[in-house]
Amino acid sequence: MFRCSRVARKVLAVCCALAFAAPAAQAQDDSAGLVTCVFSGVASNTPKNDIASDLLEDVSQLSVDTESGTFNFSGSANCSGADIAGSSTPVGAAQTYTLTAAGSFTSLYCGTGTANGTANLFQNPDTNLDLSFGITFAAGQGSMGVIVDGGVWEGQSVDGGNGDGAVSILPQNGNCVTTDTSSFTVNGAFATTIFGD
Repeated sequence: MFRCSRVARKVLAVCCALAFAAPAAQAQDDSAGLVTCVFSGVASNTPKNDIASDLLEDVSQLSVDTESGTFNFSGSANCSGADIAGSSTPVGAAQTYTLTAAGSFTSLYCGTGTANGTANLFQNPDTNLDLSFGITFAAGQGSMGVIVDGGVWEGQSVDGGNGDGAVSILPQNGNCVTTDTSSFTVNGAFATTIFGD
């Protein structure tokens, strides 16, 4: 999902890649429930990272050379949490859910850049959440902002929520040094409030 380079001049531009605004947080509700998830999966990116173009650039120039594209993620999440506000039904012990996502990215280095998109957390018709997210990466480690767009959680209608988390990525296809990279192994965790209707 992110561009690879060994060109030392780009170190000066890392701060530019970190100037990313995560989705705006919604108002906090002290009575809202809290859901915590640990997830893993694979993200494929288009286009794949082009190392050759990085290595052929003039190292005397200090311009920022970014690459943009799209990605798709497929994986699973183990989630647990507390009651939704106004609900007597507990979320219960950790359970396994399907997690899918898609979006766009801008990269400066392999593992340094930004990504944002939408995701779906699904187990059955009674547990189906739509999320939006924004991630800022540096050297494969990312911080993530999360917004709950709506859905159903354990049979309870959800109309919002917000939270944050952390993400780690490693090249799965390619090595970020000598070969182009078209997919990444992704591991992470997040916690978000969920507001009932």
